[in-house]
Amino acid sequence: MSNVKREVNSGKTHAIQAVIFDLDGTLIDSMGLWVIIDQEFLSRRGITMPDDYVQTVKTMSFADSSRYTIERFALSDTADMVIQEWMDMAVFAYANKVPLKPGVLSYLQFLQKNRIKIGLATTNTVLLYEPVLRNNGVYDYFSSFTTIKEVSKDKGHPDIYLLAARKLGADSRSCMVFEDTLLGVTGAKKAQMKVIGVFDAHSAADKEQIMEQADIYIYAFEQMMTCHEKGSIILQE
Repeated sequence: MSNVKREVNSGKTHAIQAVIFDLDGTLIDSMGLWVIIDQEFLSRRGITMPDDYVQTVKTMSFADSSRYTIERFALSDTADMVIQEWMDMAVFAYANKVPLKPGVLSYLQFLQKNRIKIGLATTNTVLLYEPVLRNNGVYDYFSSFTTIKEVSKDKGHPDIYLLAARKLGADSRSCMVFEDTLLGVTGAKKAQMKVIGVFDAHSAADKEQIMEQADIYIYAFEQMMTCHEKGSIILQE
């Protein structure tokens, strides 16, 4: 079986004029780092991390995940204290250690060469997305950055993707979104965008549902060139 899911289309096909990327688990190989941070954070408080914890918080904003963590484990910490502790552990790693996923740089170069606008839509914060993109030499490929704090709903809703499209000056139906989580794929589809599901080991439990909802599913960014060569994705000239 091919690793690239057959595209499912109905009605008019819109040429792609802008591409919106999720960050963690999509562009960068960071989800394992957050598991380590979560384990360490809870361990400092004598708590063994429950099996469902990472799956629950991974698509939340820092504010939402801190509140959830405090309530679930009856912590005496304030939300600000929790966020600061997470940030202290994460900032160094994002600025120095977290790599791009294979093929990302080449694909960004391809999009830039074809004059396709590139944006970021993330639940992460500028304190982390900027250093990791700069450390990997790709920050300047992005024309806009959108975080979940700028909208009122999570990634299961279209809000963040629609805002990202507006920042890029693009019609939502002419945008393509890359997401590794089921929640993100669901929200981007609600925004009427073409969605590429990206394999990440930390979203493997939802792989079948992601494949069902996404227009195309990839295991590596190199597969995108096959999609373009076969004409399953048409870029605006």
